[in-house]
Amino acid sequence: MKKITLTRKFATLQLSVNELIAMKNALIEVCHRLGSYEFETRVNISEIEAIALANKLRQIIEKPQSEETEIQLTYQEIWGLQGSLVEVYGGISMPNFVEKIGLERAKVLALLEFLRLEVIHKVEKGTLSDLIWQKRKEIVTELGLNSANLKVPRTSAQVIREAYLSIDCYLLLFRLYSLKHTVTFSGIRIVEIVSVENQEVLAQSILQKIEVHFLSELVAYLEVCKDLVRNNEQIKNFILSPYNYDHKNIFHLQVLSGIITSENQGFLKLNFRLNANQDKEYLESPDNYIELEYLVSFEDIDKFTGGICQYLVEFYEA
Repeated sequence: MKKITLTRKFATLQLSVNELIAMKNALIEVCHRLGSYEFETRVNISEIEAIALANKLRQIIEKPQSEETEIQLTYQEIWGLQGSLVEVYGGISMPNFVEKIGLERAKVLALLEFLRLEVIHKVEKGTLSDLIWQKRKEIVTELGLNSANLKVPRTSAQVIREAYLSIDCYLLLFRLYSLKHTVTFSGIRIVEIVSVENQEVLAQSILQKIEVHFLSELVAYLEVCKDLVRNNEQIKNFILSPYNYDHKNIFHLQVLSGIITSENQGFLKLNFRLNANQDKEYLESPDNYIELEYLVSFEDIDKFTGGICQYLVEFYEA
């Protein structure tokens, strides 16, 4: 039985030695496999912090063994552990999983669920991550998105929708389309174009599949930030960084701040980075990204999220 004690700064967990070994191995594995630029976004802590955490776990593991071992972790460390376990469970191709990690996949999944439900969910209650999660639930309910309706392969006509996002003088077209042999992923092609009338492509995303849940999470993130600005509350640091089927980053989106003008118009300051490098060998480099940063009106954001929501409704009906 896993035991847990939560304080304002720390979580004290009582776990088996094998579980601690799996956590340490997961951290080491992702340190070996992920480039430094993507590491912090993918695993929620820096590479240096991950190595220090692996050493902390190693010291406890090497003590005289008992059936259970108690360890005190900061919440930043817990998020890093969760990120590394997610990577080795679903993100990294690893045929010899048990040999590398030390636990079967099912037990790693159980450990992940424990961290998510008993630690992270309780700690994040009321935080921006929790607000986004709650808002996403509302959106899914409001739009009637029910995955039970979906079948593979899809037998109905392909669903194709477009949504536009204008940042400064740059116009981004999000072209979304259903895929015949999967309901977990959606096709996505993000292109920078000249204008709605002149759709000459100036740059485009090299990665063109996205897990469908990221689309509703994107809408939820922007909606929560608008609510915070309306309520004159500060927007906390958060980066939405969805992956494609190869677990390579598609784009980064961060809401930096927001304002309500004297004319009662609302704006969010967005930082958007598009992974647009056409050379697949260098997908992890900062040089791959086209970076845009500017104020975007609530009205334009509503048009953008409205296009995504329309696509989701049709995607789940098809």
